[in-house]
Amino acid sequence: MGIIAATGLLFYNFKTLQAQNSDYDLAGWLWSDNYGWISLSSDNCKLPDCIPGPNDYGVRLNSNNTVSGYAWSNNVGWICFGETCSGVAPDGGGPRIVLDDNSGRLSGWAKVVSLADQGWISLGSGEVLGEIKGEICYDCKPVCEDWTAYRRCDGKGCQESNTKCQAGEIGCTNVEPCVVYSEEKYERCNTCFSETFFCNNENDCRQPPDSDPVVGGSGKICSDCQLNCHKEFDPLKKNNRIVCDKCFRCRNYGVSSEVLADFSNGEILGWGWNGIKEGSNWVGGAGWVHFNTGRGAFIVYPWLETLYGAIYSSNEVRQRAGLIDNNATYCIFAKDVIRVSSARCEERVISDVNINFPSLEAETNYRNALGKIDYTGLVTPVVVEGKTNKYGNEIIKIGDGWLGPQGNVLDDKVYYREGDLTIGSSGLVFNNAPEDSQQKGNGIIVIDGDLRVNGDVSYNGQLTDDLRQLSSVAWLVRGDVIINGDVKRLAGAFIIMGKGNDCEELAGSQPDYPHYRQNSCGVFFSGESDKSLTSLGLIISRAFDFRRTFASRKQGAERIIYDGRLIANPPPGLEGFVEKLPVIRDFSF
Repeated sequence: MGIIAATGLLFYNFKTLQAQNSDYDLAGWLWSDNYGWISLSSDNCKLPDCIPGPNDYGVRLNSNNTVSGYAWSNNVGWICFGETCSGVAPDGGGPRIVLDDNSGRLSGWAKVVSLADQGWISLGSGEVLGEIKGEICYDCKPVCEDWTAYRRCDGKGCQESNTKCQAGEIGCTNVEPCVVYSEEKYERCNTCFSETFFCNNENDCRQPPDSDPVVGGSGKICSDCQLNCHKEFDPLKKNNRIVCDKCFRCRNYGVSSEVLADFSNGEILGWGWNGIKEGSNWVGGAGWVHFNTGRGAFIVYPWLETLYGAIYSSNEVRQRAGLIDNNATYCIFAKDVIRVSSARCEERVISDVNINFPSLEAETNYRNALGKIDYTGLVTPVVVEGKTNKYGNEIIKIGDGWLGPQGNVLDDKVYYREGDLTIGSSGLVFNNAPEDSQQKGNGIIVIDGDLRVNGDVSYNGQLTDDLRQLSSVAWLVRGDVIINGDVKRLAGAFIIMGKGNDCEELAGSQPDYPHYRQNSCGVFFSGESDKSLTSLGLIISRAFDFRRTFASRKQGAERIIYDGRLIANPPPGLEGFVEKLPVIRDFSF
C-alpha cells in the first residue's frame, strides 16, 4: 500500500519489478590495469567526471541473454563485446558473451579492437574442481525468520493461521511470502570469491603473484555457495562481509551479475583477462579488467523516478535497479531502504513520521494523518433530483464514452461515474479556465469502480496569473487504476481507495516485487510496456504494480513528478486533505 502525496510521495510496500525478456543497457566503468578507465556507455559522460569520446555508444544485455556492443577507452579506443567483435575467439568459436540466468555468470569474449588478435579479453577461465571457501560473497538470499502465515494439516485437511509453527510440530509449514529476513544468515550466495587479498599501498599487496590486487576480492570465482553463509567481521578492511564455508562451480577467475537474491540489483563484478605474452613473460595488453571497481559496472534495469517530492513509507522501500542517481529529489522516510537513493536529509526531520493509508469511516469519510475526504458529501446532492452537493459543487454524472468536461475546463465541478470508467485512446486534455471568466480550472472525478486509461492525460501547459483558473484535477477511485501500456503521460492527483477488499498477489509473484490481481482492491497498474510512463501529480494507492520495462540511466521506467497543483488550486473536497500535508523542504547539500 502506498501514497504519493502533495509534498512528496507516500508509499506502503513500495517495490518495483525487474522485467524479463527485454533489452537493457549496461552502464558504469571497467578498470584495466594497463589502460585505465573503460566507459560502458556514452551516457557516462557527465562533466566534470567525464570520459570524452564518441557521442553514441554502449554495451547491451539483449533479450536472448547475450551481451553485445562497444565500450570506449581514451587510451586504447574501442572495446567490442560478444558478437559485435569480428574474427575467431581464442577458444576456436565465434565471439559471444552469454549471461546464465541461474548462476549469473557471464562467459565469453570481449576484444580491444586496436590490438587485433592480441586484444581478446576472456571473461572467465575453465572449471575448477573441489570445494572452496567463499571468503567474500555477493548476491545472497537471506534466511527467512518470519512468514506471513502458517499452514497446519491433519487427516481432515489443511488450514492457514497466524500462529507460528512450534519446534518439531508435525504437519505445520511456513507459507510465503516472507515478512522478516535475517540480517546475519543466508540460505545461499550466488557469487563468491576465494583467495581474497588487499593492498595497503602499492608496495604492500597481500596476494599471490598470479592474482590481482582488487579491493573486495580476487582469485577464484564461484557461483554456488550454500553451507553456513553468514556475516563475518574482516579485521583488515574493518567491516563485515559475507562468507560461505563451501562453494562449488568455481573457476580461476571470471565475471558475474547479481541475479539470485530478492534484492539483486544488476551489479556486475569480477575480473576478465587480456595479456600479450613473449616467451614466458607477459609484456602488454589490458591485464586484469576489473568490474565493480568503485565507479561500478551494472545492468540498467527499470527503476522508479520521483521528482520534487519525498517518499514516505511505513514499510520497506525496495527496488531492483542498477547504481543510478537519486530516485527521489527529497527525503526518503521509511524503516527499510534497499537500492533506492535520495537527497540527504536531516535525521531530526525524518524521524517519527507515521502516515497511514486513509481508512474508511462509517462508509462516508476517508481519513488519515493528512486529513479527511468526504466521499459521500462529494457525490450526494443536497436535495432529491438536485445537482449540487453540500459544498456547492455541481455534480455531473459521467456516462459511457466520456470525452471530458465541456471545453476541457473542469470548472470546480464533481464528475461522478457509478461503475467502471474507461478513458479512450484519444485521451484527455485539461485546459485552464479562460481569462476574464467566472470559471475555475479545478475539478474532481469520482469513480465508484475501476478506472482504465487507454490514452494520454495531460494539462495544456498554459500560464495564468490567477491560480483559480489553473487546471488541476483529482481522481478519486473506489477500485483499481489500470493504465494501458501505450500511455506515456498522466496528469492529476490519483487517490485510489479500492473497495475495501484485500489485494491479492498473483501466483508465482516474487515476494518483494509483486504482481497483483485486478480485483478492485486499490492497486495502481502502470501497464506492461517498453515505453516510459510519466505521471504529473501524485498517487495514493494501496499497492503498486509497476511493469514498465523501459530501461535508461537518464530516466526512470515510471516517473512521478510532483507539480504542486493540488495545493495551488485544490480540487473540490480536498481542501481539508491538503492543508495538513507536510511542507516541502530540500535538504540536499
